[in-house]
Amino acid sequence: ATGFVHTQVLFACLRLNLFDLLKEEPLAFDAIVRRTGLTHDALQRLIAAAVALKLLERRSGNRVGLGILGGALNGFPGVKAMMHHNQLLYR
Repeated sequence: ATGFVHTQVLFACLRLNLFDLLKEEPLAFDAIVRRTGLTHDALQRLIAAAVALKLLERRSGNRVGLGILGGALNGFPGVKAMMHHNQLLYR
């Protein structure tokens, strides 16, 4: 079950383009809400899960930035493309 949950968190981050959105700099929570269209509660849950997986990190000033693993994904666009492809296969 854990593998399924981890995969879904990763896919949600990919679908929302969070890794690209945060590539240049950490953003305020409200800015991410506006850019993704998620509710505050939904984004809070996703960020908490992504932080636990080291995909994202909480930063000062109520900002969110890339975690060590989220940052690593941006360095390998082929891996992100493969994950998008696997998402289609998974459906």
